[in-house]
Amino acid sequence: MNNNKLKAATHKDKITLVSGKDYDNPQGWQTLYRMVERHVNKKYPQQYDAQWLNWMIRMGEQPNGFTTGVEYQGKLQCLLIAEWHYNMWIDAKDANIMGMLTAPGCKPSWVDLMLHQVEWWAKEQDCASINIFTWDSRRAYQRWCSQKGFELHQYTYSKELK
Repeated sequence: MNNNKLKAATHKDKITLVSGKDYDNPQGWQTLYRMVERHVNKKYPQQYDAQWLNWMIRMGEQPNGFTTGVEYQGKLQCLLIAEWHYNMWIDAKDANIMGMLTAPGCKPSWVDLMLHQVEWWAKEQDCASINIFTWDSRRAYQRWCSQKGFELHQYTYSKELK
């Protein structure tokens, strides 16, 4: 999405840009808890463990962290959590999107806005790449990633022990 479209979408929708820090309170925590739980329940029903939620909320406060989100009419629509790490195989930093949470009715243009922001942040941090880690292997998600300029570069093989 180009900058003119981003500005037009932001102006038209009258959204507010937020960070994880804005949700570091009991009511905000509950909002994010419901968003994460809804996402996790798709693959692992009734198994969400919230022990990492505070870490995610506070990621933007870390020297290598970033969070951004969109509120519309006072309601959180989406939140992106990312961090950069040194790539231990080559002399580079990689930005890793650790989570993209969306509420029902979240507009694709708002997700595009968050992706635009994280790309800008990653470039400012001198990262060589942006990675999205996911357990979502749906073809539609793979197409979406491809449309957003992401290419499949890695695989994770898992052996279930429980």
